[in-house]
Amino acid sequence: EPSFLPKPDKSAVTSETEGTIVVGITVTPEGYVINPWIKSSTTASPELKKAAIEAAKKTRFKVGSTTDKGTTTYKFKSK
Repeated sequence: EPSFLPKPDKSAVTSETEGTIVVGITVTPEGYVINPWIKSSTTASPELKKAAIEAAKKTRFKVGSTTDKGTTTYKFKSK
């Protein structure tokens, strides 16, 4: 469970670039996300993919005893 979950930068979202991006994450025992990767995406936008990766890197989890892997999902919609 995240202790800090930042929202991604949505400044690059347009009706042509909106979509859902699933980011694979590795969480260290200290709660930091390392080496996030795009697991799946419904958009080809490199700007939105970068925003999702950057948000994932800033996410913090509760301190644990092991390294864990998982995913986090970001939805980008135009206003």
